[in-house]
Parts: sequence; C-alpha cells; structure tokens
Amino acid sequence: MEKLYQYPNMESIIIKKKQELETMLKEKDEFMSNFPAYSMGVKSSKTNQISDPTFNTAYGAMKRFGEHLEHIKDEICYYCNTKESLDMAFRVMKIDEFEVIDYFYFRRMPYRQCCRELHISKSTFFRRKTRAEEYLTKCEYEFDTEVFKEDKSVYEVI
Repeated sequence: MEKLYQYPNMESIIIKKKQELETMLKEKDEFMSNFPAYSMGVKSSKTNQISDPTFNTAYGAMKRFGEHLEHIKDEICYYCNTKESLDMAFRVMKIDEFEVIDYFYFRRMPYRQCCRELHISKSTFFRRKTRAEEYLTKCEYEFDTEVFKEDKSVYEVI
C-alpha cells in the first residue's frame, strides 16, 4: 500500500522523471558529439581486439549511461501504470471506501482522527479500509496483467 502514500505526488514524480530523462538524453548527445570517432586501424594484439584506452573508457561510460537511461524509462513506465491503475480503481470505488483511503493514506491522519472526521466507529473504519485495500489490490492485479504487459508506450511521449 506504499503506492497509496505516493499517489498524491505521482504526477509530479512522473514530470520530474521525464525531465531527468530529457536532461540525460541531452547530456548523452553532447558527450557523443565531443567524443572522437575511433579508428578501425588500431589493432595491437593477436586477437585483433581494439586496445584504445580512450575508446574503452568512453564505451564503458556510455554503456553505464545507457543502463541508467533504461532504469529511468522503467521508473516512468512504472509510475504511469500505477497512477493509471489507481485512477481506474478510484473511479469505480464506493464513496465511503474512497473517503477512508483519502483520510488515512492521502491526508495521513491516524485512524482515530479519521473516525472522528467521518463520524464512523473504529470497526466500520477498518472494515471499509480492508474492503478498499482488497479492491485496490484486485484491480491493480487485473490492470497489470491484462492491460500493461510490458507496455512501454510512455517512451513515445518523451
């Protein structure tokens, strides 16, 4: 249920990750423009491997850079999918259950204060909270398995 704590800020998290990705792509292009093309004639061993230390260093840096870019893209995809699944679940959730989620997770109120604000008993609060969490878990599972099987369409937005 950690995702519920993050939900109010998910839009800003997605925007920050997209900006970070754009910055990283610009840095990559800038780095590649400053990096001289290696020559194919640099062979010094019997195995015909390139023994240019500058190229090896730059290649290693670009490889790590690419891995970091993939990680950022995966995070963007994760947050977009999570936000979409929670939005879908909240649209069809009962208002009583949503209020409990809103007060407890989004406003971060203790359960006693939630009970006072919503004018419900402790047992009613936990019953609604449990029902809402079960529903969210079910919706999230169905959403993840059916709709977003390795969907990386978020890359096209960037």
